[in-house]
Amino acid sequence: MRTEICRTADGRALFAFADANNTKLEMSDSKTMDADLTDAIFIRGLNYGKLVQLNREEASDSVLMYTAVHELRHSWHKLAAGTHDMELPPKQAWIRDRVLEADCYSFEIHFGYEYAKQCGIPFDTGTGSYAALAKSYAADRDAGMAADIAYGRLMERAFPHVKSLEYDDDFLGRQIRNWEAVVKDPCLGITHADKWDREPDTKEFAAMLRRATTVGIDVKSGPSALAAWTDNDFQSLDKTGGATKDDLDKLAKADGKRGEAKAAWDVYWQKTLDAVRREREAKENNSQQPKPVLKAPSV
Repeated sequence: MRTEICRTADGRALFAFADANNTKLEMSDSKTMDADLTDAIFIRGLNYGKLVQLNREEASDSVLMYTAVHELRHSWHKLAAGTHDMELPPKQAWIRDRVLEADCYSFEIHFGYEYAKQCGIPFDTGTGSYAALAKSYAADRDAGMAADIAYGRLMERAFPHVKSLEYDDDFLGRQIRNWEAVVKDPCLGITHADKWDREPDTKEFAAMLRRATTVGIDVKSGPSALAAWTDNDFQSLDKTGGATKDDLDKLAKADGKRGEAKAAWDVYWQKTLDAVRREREAKENNSQQPKPVLKAPSV
């Protein structure tokens, strides 16, 4: 599979990045990868930053290859584009997750087109909304459109695709669960402690997502697929798939839980600081007490 992926320039660059960052691929199975085997959802790949798991139960080699490219792109987002280095409020975190997922689908389609062209084989896109995305990209490229322009058009179409797959339930649900965990056990807030009050401004957030949507692997010189977007566009739910009332209710819940988590952390941390201060004062007081004078024993 690695050999096949490396038949394209982007594939070679992707593995060069993975090797440089000690990012590994391993084969696994549904029993290991799927927390709920009864939900009728087949998990083909999982990303843990520097580890990508692929499900050996997937029968199609080409589908598994595309899955590997998709998941390695997620690793590239985290390790090269710095997409998870910022502390984000729920709305920005939601938009970030949407953009990254849309980019991963776009990148694997971009890879698939280049792979088919390199190998001299038809670009097999399957059926459904994914196939519609792939066919639209192929039509743009075949018509002579530059890769970065075609990629940008593909990403715009990928947002409704991501929304149709109900990723939002996972994006917002994960946020809510994470903040609830901090409310329950405030010491978990330590992972956010140095970032609570350093949220990125609109410009910083937009710059990060432009890097994350680089057409290719080089974040320094590669063009962004969303270069035409304004900074404010990256704050828009409508631009990234829209939002139902249920979505907005979940977003409000995530906001509320984050506020509760911050308050729980503040109380916990103040108690911790007070305990440290009392312990230090007790030690200082003990060191200042006059020491008893020892008398020589009588003979």
